[in-house]
Amino acid sequence: MKTVYISGAYTADNVFERDLNVKRANEEAIKWAEDGWAPYCPHTQSRNWENDSKLSYDDFLAIDKEWIKRVDAIAMLPGWQASNGARKEHQWAIDFGVPRYYCYLEQWEGLE
Repeated sequence: MKTVYISGAYTADNVFERDLNVKRANEEAIKWAEDGWAPYCPHTQSRNWENDSKLSYDDFLAIDKEWIKRVDAIAMLPGWQASNGARKEHQWAIDFGVPRYYCYLEQWEGLE
């Protein structure tokens, strides 16, 4: 089974918007799982860790980078370009030769 990392905005101006980002990422992860992939969704894995742990933003990025080194692909959620973290994840995928898929509403297209 191939693995895919779900990348997109997490941080937002308020909790409602942050939770909406988590919901969108989770929905995308479900789609990938239903298509036979093993998704890793940091949005759901580490939800609220910024409040519940002593981890810094850089710690989160280090964890994300480690996962991207290990996956078979990365799925970029709509609007990823507006997220500093997602832009870094995208660049790491390029650096590590990880295929990138760009998700658009109900479909996704790949760039390998």
